[in-house]
Amino acid sequence: MIRLTMSMTVTNLTTDQATLLEFKHHILDPHSFLDSNWSINSSVYNWIGVSCGARHGRVAVLDLSVMGLEGSLAPNLGNLSFLVSLYLNGNNFHGNLPK
Repeated sequence: MIRLTMSMTVTNLTTDQATLLEFKHHILDPHSFLDSNWSINSSVYNWIGVSCGARHGRVAVLDLSVMGLEGSLAPNLGNLSFLVSLYLNGNNFHGNLPK
C-alpha cells in the first residue's frame, strides 16, 4: 500500500512538473528567473515560486509575482489539480485563466 501511494505521488508530481514546463514554454522570462531554475534536472520542490502541499505532495501554490514575465496563460495550468493559490501580479500575461 505504501509503495502504491509513493508511486502515485511521483506520477502526479511528474504531471505537475510537465504542466509547469509547458507553461514556461509559453512565456518570456527576460530576467531568466525560471530559465535557470525550472528544469527536468531539479525537483519541483526546489523550483522558484512553487510550493507543494504537505498532504499530497503536489503543487499547491504558484507565486510568480513581480518577475516581469510575459506571455499567454497555458490552458494546461488547469492540470494543477491541487493548486489553491496563484499569484501573477507584476507580470504581463494575457488570455483566460484555465479551469
